[in-house]
Amino acid sequence: MAMKISLYTISKSMPMTPLEWHYQKLCKSFSADICVESIFNTDIDNAQKNAYKHNRKSWDNKKLQKAQNLHSNQSFSQVKSAYTKALAPLVDTKLNSIALHPLGIKLDSIKFAKLIEQSTQNQSQKGGLSFFIAGAYGFDDEFLSK
Repeated sequence: MAMKISLYTISKSMPMTPLEWHYQKLCKSFSADICVESIFNTDIDNAQKNAYKHNRKSWDNKKLQKAQNLHSNQSFSQVKSAYTKALAPLVDTKLNSIALHPLGIKLDSIKFAKLIEQSTQNQSQKGGLSFFIAGAYGFDDEFLSK
């Protein structure tokens, strides 16, 4: 039985590249069915445009990272909330879910493979694995707590 792996990403939908098709085919040879879903809606679009408008100097001065680290920045919080609103309904408590986040645990290839292996061993109980990739502003604490 193939393991189902879902990859949810905050991005505009684009056709799959030949390289993506190649790796998806390789994964099937290891009994892994991968479903990639791009999530992007008007709430996310408007929130990102608003954040850019209010933080243009940070972008122009290449201090985006410093600006992103300011938790009090309301425009960044609005974007993160838009991400959460779009992704939260996709979190299935019956599946193992992993949020890929810049402030998360960094894993090398071997540790990442072990993480997937552990999820595979629990597949009969859980049913699959879901990865969540936020947009440029990362996840808010509400989503990470899920």
